[in-house]
Amino acid sequence: MLPSWRRLEALAVDPPSIPGSFASDPSRPSALTVSASLGATDVLLDLSRQHVDHEVVGALVALADEAGVARVRDAMFAGEHVNATEDRPALHVASRGAEGADAAAVREARASLDAALAFADAVRNGTERAADGSRFQSVVAVGIGGSDLGPRLVHGAFGDGALECRFLSNVDPAAPSAALAGLDPRTTLVVACSKSFGTYETVANVRAVAGWLAAALPDPSRHLVAVTERPERAAGAAGVAFGRTFSMPVWIGGRFSVSSAAGLAAALSTGTDRFRGLLAGMRATDDHFRSAPLSSNLPVLLGLVTVWNRSFLGRGAKAVVPYSDALAGFVPWLQQVSMESNGKRTTADGGTVRTDTAPVVWGGVGTDAQHAFMQMLHQGTSVVPVDFIGVAGRGPGGDALFANLLAQAAALAFGRDGEPHVACPGDRPSTVVALGEWTPAGLGVLMALYEHSTVVEGALWGVNSFDQFGVEMGKRIAGAVLAEIEGTSPRGGSDAATEATLDWYLLHRGSAS
Repeated sequence: MLPSWRRLEALAVDPPSIPGSFASDPSRPSALTVSASLGATDVLLDLSRQHVDHEVVGALVALADEAGVARVRDAMFAGEHVNATEDRPALHVASRGAEGADAAAVREARASLDAALAFADAVRNGTERAADGSRFQSVVAVGIGGSDLGPRLVHGAFGDGALECRFLSNVDPAAPSAALAGLDPRTTLVVACSKSFGTYETVANVRAVAGWLAAALPDPSRHLVAVTERPERAAGAAGVAFGRTFSMPVWIGGRFSVSSAAGLAAALSTGTDRFRGLLAGMRATDDHFRSAPLSSNLPVLLGLVTVWNRSFLGRGAKAVVPYSDALAGFVPWLQQVSMESNGKRTTADGGTVRTDTAPVVWGGVGTDAQHAFMQMLHQGTSVVPVDFIGVAGRGPGGDALFANLLAQAAALAFGRDGEPHVACPGDRPSTVVALGEWTPAGLGVLMALYEHSTVVEGALWGVNSFDQFGVEMGKRIAGAVLAEIEGTSPRGGSDAATEATLDWYLLHRGSAS
C-alpha cells in the first residue's frame, strides 16, 4: 500500500469539519479554490466545502504522484495501449487535436471528423439534398450509450433549431413511432451511429426507421448515413443501404466519442462553428490536464476529491446538479462516463481492487432538484457529496440560478439550528464548478474536465477505465433470452429464475395478443 494511502486512511478517521474549518481558517475559501483560464473560458473549482484541509489535499496530491497519475495521463496522450484488456489506445484527445497526442492518431481522427463536419455543413447550407431535391428539414439520430448521450447533451445545450433533431435510442417498440411522429420522410435525414453495428437496439431501430423511409421513398439510401468503426459492415449488419458512411477510429471509446465523427448529429443540430467551439474547449482542457502541476490541475483535483469521498470516507454516491436547463443532458452523459469507466472490481493487471470504486452518480437540474431530492441531502441519514455546476453571464434568470446554487451549497455546509424537525445538521460536502460564460467552448471545457477526472480516478483505483465487459455480458444474455422468446433457440437455456419469469412473461404475452 502506498504511503500516502495509509496517511489518508489515518486522516479519514477524523476528517476536518466544514463549519469548524471555516471558523478556524479565514483563508480557507481562497486556499481551497483553484481558477484557470482554459482557452477563452474562465473556470472556478471551489473545494472549500469539502471535508478537506491543507493536510488532506497535500496527501491526496502526494497519492496522485505516487500512484502515477501523470504517467497514465502521458501514456494515454502518447497512444500507448492503456486499454490493455482490449489491446488498444484510448485516444479521444486526438479527435480534438490535443497538444502531445499521438500525431498519426490526430491525423486519422481529424480526417474522419472533418469529412463528417463537411457533410453537416452541406446539409445545413442546402448543397446536400434529399432524394427529390428538397432541403432536409429534420434529423433523426439513432444510437445508444456513447453514440447517443454525448450528441444529445450537445444538442440540448446548443441546438439552434435550423434542423429539427430527434434522438432514438431505446428498443421500446413505441420509441421509433414517437421519434418519427410528425416528420416528413421526404425531408428527413437519419444518422445511425454504432461503433460495430452489432448493438441490438441500434440495429433494430435503424431497420424500423429505414422501413418508414422505404414506405414513402423509392430509394431511401440518400436519407441514411452511418458513423461506425466498421463502415464496410454497417449495411450488412443493419440490412439497409447507407448513402454515406463516416468512419471513427476503434481506439475512441463510445462514451468519449462525441468529439469524433460520432458527434455528427450534434454538429447537424448546432452548426459546425459551434461544434468546433466545443472541440476548442475540450482541447484547452486537454492541454491544461497535460501540463498543469498536479496541485493546481483541475481534473486531477476533481478526481482526487471523488476518491477521498468514496474510498476513504465511504460515500457510495455523488449527486451532480447543474444549474442550467441547457445542461439537462449532463448527468445522464456523466453517469456513463463515470460508472461505465470505473465501475470495476478488478485492477488493470487482473488483481482484485482493495477499495470501493466508482460512486453512484445521480442528480438533476437545479432549481427543480431542490424540490425533488435536496430534502434528503439536507436532513437525511446519508451524507451524499454534491457537485454544483453553475454558469456566470447567462442573462435573465442567471442571477437567481447562481444565488440558488450558492444557497444550497451554504445550507449543506453550515446547516441551521432549531427544533428537531427544522434543524439541518450541516457539515455536508459539496464542490462548486463554475464557468465564466455560456459558450460551446465552455461546454467542451466542462465535458473534458469530467472525462479527465474519471481517468484520474481510474488511475488511483488501478482499474482500466476504458473497457466495459459487464455491459457486454448483459447484451449476450439478452440475446440468448430473446432467442428463447422468438423460438429460434430451445427453452431451458437460461438459469432457473430467468426461465420461471420467462414462463410468466410468455403466458401474459400470449394473452395480451
